[in-house]
Amino acid sequence: MLKNKPSGVIFDLDGTLVDSALDLTATLNHILTKHGRTTIDISVVRHMVGEGARALIVKGFSHTGKLPSEEEVDEIFEDYLDYYLENVSTETVIFEGLIPVLDKLRDNNIPM
Repeated sequence: MLKNKPSGVIFDLDGTLVDSALDLTATLNHILTKHGRTTIDISVVRHMVGEGARALIVKGFSHTGKLPSEEEVDEIFEDYLDYYLENVSTETVIFEGLIPVLDKLRDNNIPM
């Protein structure tokens, strides 16, 4: 049993329950390559995520050259979403050790 049992737990998905950085990197690199840019290593992309897809696109394009116009970013964003939705969980994995934590919360009747 848990001491000081919480009344409930709320989780964010990306970066908390699952590591989606590989899929985010693959999507960004697909878009960059499509626009004649070089790819970016996952170790760099991990530091670019957290502010949404549009911000990731802007950071990715800034990292590899000149930033596109707002209109171009709008088009790239749509392309990014289309590709990501088709490949949303190709490489995404559950973080190691997560299942026992979720099991413990469930076993202690803690709403999630």
